[in-house]
Amino acid sequence: MKLGMKTKLATAVLSLVLAVALILQGTGLFGTSFGASKVYADESFGEKAYEYMKKMSQEYTFRISTTEANADCRAWLKKLVSGWGYKVSTCEFAADSTHGWGPFSGESLIFDKKGQSDYMLLICAHYDGAWSPACDDNGSGVGVLLENAERVAKMDLPYSVRFALFDGEEPGCLGSTAYAASLSQEEMDRIVCVINLDSVAAGDNLMIYSGNYHADTNTFTEMWPLSSMMELADEYDVKLSIHPEVNGQWPTPTKMTGSDHAAFAAAGKPYIYFEASNWMGGDWDNMYQTDSPLVEKGKIMHNEPYDNIEFLEANFKDRIQKHLKEVSQLVYATMIGHLNIPKEAFKEIVKPTTQAPTEEETTQAPSEIPTTQAPEPMTVSEPTKETVTPEAPTVEETSSDVNTETTEAETSTEAETTEAETTTEAETTTEAETTTAEVTTAEETTTAAETTTVEETTTESEKMKDEGGINWIGILIAVVILLLVGFLIFLFALSMIQERRAQNRRDKK
Repeated sequence: MKLGMKTKLATAVLSLVLAVALILQGTGLFGTSFGASKVYADESFGEKAYEYMKKMSQEYTFRISTTEANADCRAWLKKLVSGWGYKVSTCEFAADSTHGWGPFSGESLIFDKKGQSDYMLLICAHYDGAWSPACDDNGSGVGVLLENAERVAKMDLPYSVRFALFDGEEPGCLGSTAYAASLSQEEMDRIVCVINLDSVAAGDNLMIYSGNYHADTNTFTEMWPLSSMMELADEYDVKLSIHPEVNGQWPTPTKMTGSDHAAFAAAGKPYIYFEASNWMGGDWDNMYQTDSPLVEKGKIMHNEPYDNIEFLEANFKDRIQKHLKEVSQLVYATMIGHLNIPKEAFKEIVKPTTQAPTEEETTQAPSEIPTTQAPEPMTVSEPTKETVTPEAPTVEETSSDVNTETTEAETSTEAETTEAETTTEAETTTEAETTTAEVTTAEETTTAAETTTVEETTTESEKMKDEGGINWIGILIAVVILLLVGFLIFLFALSMIQERRAQNRRDKK
């Protein structure tokens, strides 16, 4: 009997411990939600990125654009991503290398994760290589992108995320340039920030580049991604380095050229460019990645003896794992709403002209607006406007050119016609003024609605951040379990008391 009571007590204690553990882990065990105060502790950041990088280095070596290895890698990537539920589209290009290497062609892969807002983050990495197995440059960036695309495939995110696996980066960012040129103004406006992942594993320091530099005025714009990401890195104990002021081509902390974010930076988009490098070599640029004596001139990228998984794993494995983990963690934190995006980053999305009145349509002269009914802003079209041509000769002008002499009857008829036209013109003017007022009111309403939408989107994102993204469902389930365990403990205690009393009665007898 005593053994039975001890067993019950042990079961109750273990159940209580389990319930407490569930409460502590409540933000992650019963579902995934954005904006948690910390990235989930049970996430193995960087591990899958490492495996993807390794596979690309071993199975798709020398994957230069237009080669068979490049095409095979693209087919594998497309199959892999499609298996996670993404719909993959392609953007083809054919262009001459900006480095004078000759003509190239290829395909970039684009796939979207729809979020609660139409505003989106563009996360990109190039999968082509140059004269090597291309493990670090850029199997590492592709690995981080793939790991996080798989991680959020079934999650609910505050913003939409567009993933881009660009081809043709090594010949001169051909794929990303072609893709940026293919975007409509509306799609470009949706991009809040571009995050570029290029050679993020093997270099000595984890670098961050950001900010648009304007040489004509010696000023910087779009600096918020840098400060926001540095704050996020501090929160997760990640050290990010900024390159020294040693090269006038790239003023600190920018690097607007040299990788796939360049076309978007040229269009004025905010960007964050992650890279592992050193910058302190003789050439004073990011091509000097390490001061290790194992790497001649410090350059790993584009070098067959160094940029392969066998060499890097043998000599820099701990560093590579650390960098992949840190970059993957920061990218994920950004996607779930941790990056502090200011309100001014949510610029108004310019809709196609067929969906809203143009400035010319809302300011046209009253006589140009049809008088049969007040036009709605969404239906005013150019053909309607062109039906009235102010410069066209009137009937009266044509008559005077053909024959200057008219009869009294014609004069009388003309006078009556003029009087009728005057009356009609007065009515038309009144109706046109009313229509103009209605169009103006509709325009103001539309503008207010668009402004409200932008403000609501921003407010929602701020609210999600303020709430900390706590998974209340998980906590509720944990609390219910705790209450059940407490009830069981009560029953066990009551049972033990009753057994002890029964034992005392037997002893007295």
